[in-house]
Amino acid sequence: MIPVAITVMLVTAICAPLMVYGPQVGHSVYFNISWGGIFSEQLFAGEFYPRWLMGLNIGAGSPVFFFYGPAPFYFSAFGTALCEGCTPSVQLGIGQYLIIVLSSLTFYLYMRGHVGRWPAALGAFLYGIAPYHLSVDVLVRQAMGEFTTYLFLPLCFLAVDRISRDRSGLVLLAVSYALLVMSHIPSALLASPLILLYATLVFFPGRKGKHLFEFSGGILLGILLASCYLLPAIFDQENVWISKLWGDYYDYSKWFLLDGVEAPDPGMEARLGQITLSGSVVMMVSLVLAYSKNSKIRQHIVAVFGVYLSTWFLLTPLSSWVWEYAPFLKKVQFPWRVIVVQEWSVVVVLCIAFSRALEEPRWRLLPAIVLVVACCAGANYLAQKEFSRHEGLLENPHNQRKLAAGANGNFDVPEYLPIGVRVERKVALSNVRRMPMVVYESGLGVVEVQHWEPRDIRLNVKLERDTPVVLRHFYYPGWRAVRSDTGESIRVGSHDPLGLIAFLAPAGDYGVSIELTSRWPERLGWWLSTLGALVCLTLAWLKYRQRNTFKTIPSSARSAGSG
Repeated sequence: MIPVAITVMLVTAICAPLMVYGPQVGHSVYFNISWGGIFSEQLFAGEFYPRWLMGLNIGAGSPVFFFYGPAPFYFSAFGTALCEGCTPSVQLGIGQYLIIVLSSLTFYLYMRGHVGRWPAALGAFLYGIAPYHLSVDVLVRQAMGEFTTYLFLPLCFLAVDRISRDRSGLVLLAVSYALLVMSHIPSALLASPLILLYATLVFFPGRKGKHLFEFSGGILLGILLASCYLLPAIFDQENVWISKLWGDYYDYSKWFLLDGVEAPDPGMEARLGQITLSGSVVMMVSLVLAYSKNSKIRQHIVAVFGVYLSTWFLLTPLSSWVWEYAPFLKKVQFPWRVIVVQEWSVVVVLCIAFSRALEEPRWRLLPAIVLVVACCAGANYLAQKEFSRHEGLLENPHNQRKLAAGANGNFDVPEYLPIGVRVERKVALSNVRRMPMVVYESGLGVVEVQHWEPRDIRLNVKLERDTPVVLRHFYYPGWRAVRSDTGESIRVGSHDPLGLIAFLAPAGDYGVSIELTSRWPERLGWWLSTLGALVCLTLAWLKYRQRNTFKTIPSSARSAGSG
């Protein structure tokens, strides 16, 4: 696997700063460090899927992973495990490097069904360092969820290809689509109709009904697998300030490209315009170089180009009616998130063009080489430019203090604060910082903390009379208090205006167990995901049995003939 090894080495060489000093700046870098560090801590403590991050907001907690896709942070946790003594920024960078290099490998797996090893390896390298992927999503935006979708998107298209060839692809589609959803719902929403379009164009000459039925089954099974995340993310939104995610700045209509209207962030709009228009030039030249009389190659190019044209449609005001009549799309915020799929399509056609040039090197080879070199040089230039910006902040004391604060769990977004927090986040945390872990009228007795773990707090209470108790921890629906001596429930609520856990502790000497229990979306989500996993395992086992049965038929027949 020399081509794959070279691809990995080249991607590693370009992304080395992520592992040497880690990301130093980015729209979400401080949140990623805060979320990633506490997510890893709770994961390694035995919590398979940390949703409530206890250490966030100076220990007041946060329900962030009830809503934000968890898949990327398992990779950041892997970075923590690989380098326990590294700074949190380096640990995060290692996890991000792993996502990038694995996305190159999944693209290689997809392209190997269409081109040879070397063209596939070249495409894998370009996909890993593509401008929007590395320079924008990783180095400018630090959009963990969005750039993780680069990893699972090629697997979805690979599964479609396998289904079209009457090979086992349903389970692969289900798992890869579930992971796509659990990485970033907005990107998955935009990618889903494009995956369907690709499938329709690929299936068209064959048995459309059978293939589309299997494709639909894979998507539905993927949704079932992702239910443990999806159901709370959808049905618990009323419990946080999530409406802030769809404020005026995030209005989709302000972010169309080529609309002649200045976006809320003109610099970002200009950067995205340059990337998409450059990609268009690469796509047009690649289409000419990729021309083939082979019907299978033409069909594949048509399917990919159809996806590409659809991404441009969604990027421009031409699609405004779609956004208007599909309300769920408005929650995507930025139409340009679809560039994730656009870059995939550009690299695929470029990969095919280079493969055709190697097969028929008369007039294609030189322009193909020039195009590939220009793409590699351009992507590398943009990446190194951004890396130099990160490196320039290594000695910046203000930025280093912010990174350290992120490592202490001080950063969270106000959109995920519980709805009971009625003041600005800074005000709430300023008050929380000065509070003890338990607040009560001390002259009436003693309330001691015995256990303080995620979703599980235990107190010892010795009170002369009923006393209001407030915990230095945010209230969220599902928190329940139970007396250990009688098993009676104690009503728990939110203490205005800080939204902290509050209850009236009865007089007496007893223990109180306060737990964040699973509400119906979380419980049902786990049941549905378990069902989906069982269905996937059953289908995989049946396919394995079928394959082994076919393998034994010839030998059995020969044995019968010799007898």
